[in-house]
Amino acid sequence: MLVVVILVLAFMYMRATRKKGSARPGMLSIAFLVFAMIVLLAGQVHSQDITAGLSVVDKNLNPGDEAKAVLSITNKNYTGYRTDVFARYSLLDPAGNLIKSESGTFPVSDSRDIVLKLTVPQGSSPGAYSFMVYMEHPQGSDTYTDSFRVEGPADYSVLYALTPLIIGAVFVMVFISRRKR
Repeated sequence: MLVVVILVLAFMYMRATRKKGSARPGMLSIAFLVFAMIVLLAGQVHSQDITAGLSVVDKNLNPGDEAKAVLSITNKNYTGYRTDVFARYSLLDPAGNLIKSESGTFPVSDSRDIVLKLTVPQGSSPGAYSFMVYMEHPQGSDTYTDSFRVEGPADYSVLYALTPLIIGAVFVMVFISRRKR
């Protein structure tokens, strides 16, 4: 689109400078075209190609633990100019409901690993949770997700119920074996 606009402007400029008595209209036209091409190419040189990936550090957590994820961002067309990347990172429960969310803007040159942290709330039920990152960059936006498990507190109720039964069975067996003698 920008190329078409530049060509139309160049054509209009050349037609306007064709009058008799104007000094070197051809040279002015060439200078204008060179300037337009430099502007066009300068815009392309600074284009970015941002890719990223997300990885949760610890896949098994308990309520109250800190969920850590590493957002690895790579700028494939790095030309010496850094770009700012906006990231909104969230914790989702097993049903996909939002538990908590934070955001930040991070400068990226050629590549960067960003450690994102959110605390799993106390009282969270066991299950598969998700760490989700929505990232905006100059080319658009992307969403990345990785999952982890939240384990519940240890349930010893079955052990407490079986312990008296096992002790009782041992006493009965000892008592029966002594009686037979």
